[in-house]
This record gives sequence, C-alpha cells and structure tokens, in this order.
Amino acid sequence: MNRSSKQAALVLLGIFMAGALAAVIVLVTHNNSDGRSSAGFAGFTQPSTSFTATLTMTVSLGTYGECEGGGYGDIRSGAQVEIVNQKREVLAIGTLARATTSGCRFNATITEIPLGEKMYGAKVGNANRGIIWQTEAEARTVGWALTLGD
Repeated sequence: MNRSSKQAALVLLGIFMAGALAAVIVLVTHNNSDGRSSAGFAGFTQPSTSFTATLTMTVSLGTYGECEGGGYGDIRSGAQVEIVNQKREVLAIGTLARATTSGCRFNATITEIPLGEKMYGAKVGNANRGIIWQTEAEARTVGWALTLGD
C-alpha cells in the first residue's frame, strides 16, 4: 500500500469514526415525547420526577338534601383540586368528577405532582375548607380520602 492509499484509508477511517460518534451522541441525548431519555441501552430509563395521586371527597348531605348544591355548592363536578407544598405553592391541579349517582361522592386524579416535598396538601372548594396534609409516601400510596358534612 503506497503512502497516498494509506492517507486515504486514514481519512476514511476518521470520517467513519466521526459519524459513529455523532450517532452515539444523538442516541444518548434524544428525548422521547414524555421527556425521558432513550439512551438506546436495554432497560435504561431515567427515574421519574413526579407521581400521580388520587383524591376522594364524600359529602354527607344531612339537611341540605342534594349533592352539588345547598351548603356545599363549592364541592361539585368540575371543581378544582390543588396540591400544594408547605409554602402553599401550587404543585399540581386536578378536577373533581362525580363518582356515583346515588350518594354524593367525587373522585380526582392528580398527575405530575413533583417528587421531593416534605409534605403535600390537598385543597378542595372554598378557602374555608382548609388544607389536608400528607407525607409523600402517604400521598403516593393512599392519596386523600376526605369527608364533608355530618
């Protein structure tokens, strides 16, 4: 192999190596639509940075007699559920949905609640209702089960 053939082979090898490096960089830095890296390694996923929790709200109607009205008009389908941290900053929002046609019960699924807070509070309805607090472990495993009324 003469000198110019060796130089051409080295140039081709360099081009090949640069292309291979570029392909590896694209694989490692490419993000899926859900924001997780797909590094191209079997079984590799980045750890989650958020969780999903559930909330149930049961209203004892007592003298009010009707669900989504009376003295509990702020507790209704479509009402906002806020998950807050200890500074009372809103972390995530959900919406109440009527769970039953008999009785007065609502459910909400709140997604993308950031991990790492010491306490998580659930706020439903008007400002007089207050905040119900859970640890991260409680919020992730059991969520919130709230009751209102009698």
